[in-house]
Amino acid sequence: MDQILPLADSVLGQSTIALIVSAYSHERCFMCINGAVPCEACSEEDAETRSQCPHCNSTGMVPCEFCDGTGWVGNDVIPRELHRAVWRSRLKHTHHSLEKYAAVYTHEKIEALSRQPAGNKQRCKAIMSTNRLAAKLHALARSCAVGDPEHIRHLNAAERKVRNCLTVLSGK
Repeated sequence: MDQILPLADSVLGQSTIALIVSAYSHERCFMCINGAVPCEACSEEDAETRSQCPHCNSTGMVPCEFCDGTGWVGNDVIPRELHRAVWRSRLKHTHHSLEKYAAVYTHEKIEALSRQPAGNKQRCKAIMSTNRLAAKLHALARSCAVGDPEHIRHLNAAERKVRNCLTVLSGK
């Protein structure tokens, strides 16, 4: 058994553990699509009723309860020995996603989208992206990847800012 990973490393030309960690950190929740499931409150309704749904902000989708809206597979699927490494990988990817989000969804862009009709595709896409990013930040702040209280405060502050964007986008 001690020879399997070094042999795999030499065959692949890279760290097998790193590949396994990357695979688990990108593994998607089995119950949803990108952290969301159809809204039960309005999925059977007509377009007019759906455009006023307070449960999903007229997107037709709500955060998945199984993954808490992150879109990530749960810890029960990840080998215990890899939890910290997988969550650190998720942390790295989420920091990158947060930077991309901030570049795309400027204050002006969010304000403009908030003025679009409730069912507008760009507005719905922004709401869905914002929901998922907030869920990821929330999960990361409570994960085994972050132990430094200052880093936890940073993640919580980022989550609050993202949730403020959601409030603006939702028109609430």
